[in-house]
Order: sequence, then structure tokens, then C-alpha cells
Amino acid sequence: MPRHKRSKKLGRRRNRGRPINDVPMNDTNIQVRFRKALTFQYVANQSVIPLSVNISVLTQDLGAIYKQYRVTALSFVFQAAEITSATQTRYAINYVPSLETPPATGLSIDDYEGVAVGFWQDQRGTPYRYRVPSNVLNAMPLNWYETKAPNASEAIQGMIYSTCSTSELKITCLMEITVEYQTLLDTDFLASIGTHFRPQQALMPAPVSAHAKVLEDWEDVQSESQYPPHQIGGRTVPRQARFGSSQRPI
Repeated sequence: MPRHKRSKKLGRRRNRGRPINDVPMNDTNIQVRFRKALTFQYVANQSVIPLSVNISVLTQDLGAIYKQYRVTALSFVFQAAEITSATQTRYAINYVPSLETPPATGLSIDDYEGVAVGFWQDQRGTPYRYRVPSNVLNAMPLNWYETKAPNASEAIQGMIYSTCSTSELKITCLMEITVEYQTLLDTDFLASIGTHFRPQQALMPAPVSAHAKVLEDWEDVQSESQYPPHQIGGRTVPRQARFGSSQRPI
């Protein structure tokens, strides 16, 4: 294979799975990646979780000081289940971008189809990992979503739908998420919320330059001199300095 073609192929491989980078990162933009235990609460076989800044406490705290956010990676790990029963509970999951409200009628497992659909059931020996494809997760009408927008279309990036064959159920999974933030809010707002969490720090004195420190020490030596000053080369020097006093000017 020619060298230039091989380098292009390797470049495409390295770019896979990286976050969107259409806006240049600066000193205020941040990217956080963490894990969280997330619970799916099934009522009438349905569970719906909006993908917004309110999905965790950490994203909420960062949303208080940043104006915009977007989720660039999302996955769930459902632990293995050893349930010995005649009927095994089945689950289906799907992520739909930019959908604000759930459908009026409940979904059955057979209704799930698409590139982002996942399926698992009880009594399995290994955990089931569901990862939202990056092309589906990033297929949103807005590049960034607001952390404090009153309209759902500007605050919710997408919806996570899941259906199980048991009517009432609660399961907990391990969520791994990557969120980007931009547009740090004004400093007055940060100062107002900072006083509630930490005491005011005392103002530090301004640093003194080395030249000013030399002049200050020189004045102290002159004020403490018991002998009249002496002129050497046009500069006034105390007698202590000429006779080896310990208080020599620097």
C-alpha cells in the first residue's frame, strides 16, 4: 500500500470516537467524563429519561456556571442477572435525538427498530453494554444546548426510551457520559454563588519589587545611624556601612 494512502487510513482511524470539535476550545471550555449509577423506573412497561443537564448532580453543578452544554458520548452497562424463573424479563432500549415529549401510547418491544436499538434479557452470564452510536448522538438540530433555557427544545438534547416485559420494575445500570461545556457565566454571578460555599479570602498585599525593598532597607539604615552620613561618589552612605556595620545596604 502506498505510504500516503496508509497515512490517510490511519488518520481516519484516529479520528473515530473523538468528541465534536467544531468550536475551538479556549480557557473557559471544559470537557468532563465520568460514571454514574442510573436507575430506570418502569411504569406500565415504560421508562423515559430525558438527556439534559439534569441527568446527574455533577452536570447540574456545572450547568450553574456554564451557559451551554452537549453530550458527546453516552453508554450504559446493565449487570448480569441470574434469575431462575419460567418467564425471563426482556428489555429494549433506544435513543431518539431532539425528541421533547414521549409518545402518547406506550411502546412494545417489537416497536423498537433503528441503528441505536439495544436488546437484552434476564439470566445472562455477562453484563450487557449499550452504547449510543456517535452519529445518532450527534444528530441534533443545535450544536449546543442551553443549561437554563425555559423551552425544552433548547434544553433537551434527546430522549432515552426503554420498554420491558414486566409492568412494574426498577433496575440500576452504570452510565458513562462525556459532556462538553462552553460560555462561562459572568464573574459577578460566580462571586455571588461562591460566597455560599467558601469563606471570603483575605486580600493579599501587593508584592514589593526588589528595587523598592532595597530603598526601604536603605532608609531604615539611615534612620538608625548614630553618625552623620558621608558622601562617597555622589551617594550618601552611613558611617556604619564604611566601618563594617552589620546593617549594610544591599
